[in-house]
Formats: sequence, C-alpha cells, structure tokens
Amino acid sequence: LYNELKGESAKVRKSYRSNFQDGVIEEGMDVDSWMTQARELAYDKRYVEAQSLCQRVLDVFPEDYEALFLKGNINAWQGNYPAARLIYEDLITKYFDAYELIGSMIDLSNWEHDYTQALDRANYGLQIYPNDKEFLIKKAGILRQLNQIDEAEGIINQLLAQYPNDDDIRLFYQSAMRLIKLNGVSAGYTYNSYNLPRPRIWQMFSGKYYKSNDIGTFIGGLNYGVITSDTTQLRDRSGVQFEI
Repeated sequence: LYNELKGESAKVRKSYRSNFQDGVIEEGMDVDSWMTQARELAYDKRYVEAQSLCQRVLDVFPEDYEALFLKGNINAWQGNYPAARLIYEDLITKYFDAYELIGSMIDLSNWEHDYTQALDRANYGLQIYPNDKEFLIKKAGILRQLNQIDEAEGIINQLLAQYPNDDDIRLFYQSAMRLIKLNGVSAGYTYNSYNLPRPRIWQMFSGKYYKSNDIGTFIGGLNYGVITSDTTQLRDRSGVQFEI
C-alpha cells in the first residue's frame, strides 16, 4: 500500500498539467516552453524574469507543481526563506515523496541554521528513499553541524565503502569531516628517563591550537621542556619552543 501511494503521488505530480490541458491552453500558449525558459533564467540568476514566467504558468494552472517548486527555489536562492518555506510546506502535503522537494526543504533548513529541523527532514527523506546517497551526505553534514561527529563520520565511511570512487563523497569527507577535527586545542605531557651518560629525567609539557578556514589550516604550538638530574650542573635546565 505504501509503494502504491508513493507511485500515485509521483504520477499525479507529473500528470497534473496534462489532466487540465483540454479547454485551458489557448492558441499560442506553450507552457512547457515557459517552464524550460524559467529554469534556464533561474540558473542564470535572472530571478525576476524567471518568476514572471512561473507566474504565467500559474495563471493557467494555479496548482502546477513545477512552477510552484521553481518559484519556491527562487525565493530560497534570493534569501526569502519564509516565502520559500510556505510554498514547500504546501507542496509536501500534496506530493509527499517528491525527491527534489525534500532535498530543497533540507537545504532551506540548513540555510536557516535550523539543523534540528534539517535532520528531521533528512530522516524523512531517508524513510522514503532508504540509503539514498544524496540524503545521506546531507544528513552527515547536518550531524557535523550538530557536533555529532562520530555518527556523521560513520555515515561517510559507509558511503565510501559503498562508493569508493565517488568524488562527491570523497570531497565532502576531505573538506568537512577532516577540517572540523582541526578546530580546537590539545595538551600533552611527555616523560622520559635516561641512565647514560648520567641519570637524568626529561619532561615536556605541550599545548597546540588548531584552526581551519577556506585558505588552509593554522597550527600553533608551545612546548616547555625541563631536564633534571642528581647533579647540580644539570638541575632545572629548561627551554621553551614555539611552533607555527
């Protein structure tokens, strides 16, 4: 029953315009061409013209999925998130399994920095499309933002095992998962003892700071070492080392 409902949703989404074409399309109207032009204009960031063509389609077919979805995307790309959200949320109630719509809703929540909602939407998409590569990549990125690093890395490792030569997955891992581990601080302590040429003890205290950005990774370090022994000459010899 679930698969039947899913199939019916996709079928309705694709056939809406053709179901109402008779008696609606007037001579000289080319709705399919309008949508093709609207998509091309939107990808060229000519948003006003693209919106205008979407509206021409909606004047003929007020519930047209393609026109509404592109209109929602244009709003999202322009930063008009509330308007995009209204369109997306209305569409998802009618077309619950629309793959590209679910992806756009995940992206919108990410752009709004609402990572909890983004995670909910990613999980929703994965319920309908289990183990989908794109949704899993999106989920891993969201988990990274929520500082759930181990779970995020587990998803990426799973995908790398399944798609070892996939450039998108490898790029995501390199640019996101590894860099986040280089943002922070660390501390260390080293202890060694030597008997030759004379008994002595070497201790080193170290601290490091890691910071990554679009240019690269900065690592700064401070090491403080102390040598002690039973002889007065070597007692409490120390030194400081800086690393960049």
